[in-house]
Amino acid sequence: MSNSSEPSESSLSSWDEDEESRTKKIPKPNGEVGQPGWGGYNLKDQLGWGEDGFTKLKRFVKKAVKKHLDPTRCQSLQDCKALEAVSKMAIAEFPNLDDFDECWPVQDLVQLQLKYLSFRAWQQQWTRVTPLGKGVKTNMRSCRG
Repeated sequence: MSNSSEPSESSLSSWDEDEESRTKKIPKPNGEVGQPGWGGYNLKDQLGWGEDGFTKLKRFVKKAVKKHLDPTRCQSLQDCKALEAVSKMAIAEFPNLDDFDECWPVQDLVQLQLKYLSFRAWQQQWTRVTPLGKGVKTNMRSCRG
């Protein structure tokens, strides 16, 4: 004789599916951000926030990167706690970002911004224009994308 207070297997299965759908986050698309023609994806399209929402997020991340991260280094060479702080600040400002697995839109924007900034720093260090217009090489290690 089964205890009527115990849930049936089918009701447990249904509850698990409901719980999973509530906690499931939007996964990061396959491919590399900013490379839609090469198997990657367009971040603005994937985010689905429209031009205005995307621009606001992009501006916010750009300011946070300049304030909290080292602009001469790529994302893989940044302090993990600083990267985490940027994501947490972005989620506080844009709560919908919490719907995305590991806050991947912010991580993508950070990656793009640092790629640009670290390349500019590399460029400035490696090619200083002399009065004769010839480049002078200096010694700097940095990510180049």
